Amino acid sequence: MNEYRPYQHRDLRSVITPVNTALIVINVLVFLWITIAGSTADGQFMYDHGANYWPSVFYDHEYYRLLTCAFLHFGFSHLVNNMLVLAFIGDNLERALGSIPYLFTYLVCAAGASLISDTWFMFKGQRSISAGASGAIFGVVGALLVILIRNHGRL
Repeated sequence: MNEYRPYQHRDLRSVITPVNTALIVINVLVFLWITIAGSTADGQFMYDHGANYWPSVFYDHEYYRLLTCAFLHFGFSHLVNNMLVLAFIGDNLERALGSIPYLFTYLVCAAGASLISDTWFMFKGQRSISAGASGAIFGVVGALLVILIRNHGRL
């Protein structure tokens, strides 16, 4: 028979994933800063603060936009939706990979998704300003699925 234990001590390090938590905090702080400085609904304002725009990346070689756009969000609901998914999915991947490999995976997915988006809009002949962590988060979900498949459903 199992013993009832109303409280089990858990080490704080086993609960908090430092990189995922830092990514969420950075996204929220950037959003607050951008919101105080102007409007997240203003495309020009977002562009001026690092949103992705393929002509700037491909023609002006502003490659930093491939990453900076992942920390900008068009509105509060955009931020909240992305951060909720990141909070529940990202911490699992960070525990599975470790902090540094997780950070590398997140940033590569962010830049890769931005580059794919830029390439798509360029070939479609469309000019669109984009921002958000969705590409990085989809990459995190994909990496987590790969781990689950390789481990036969176990994390």
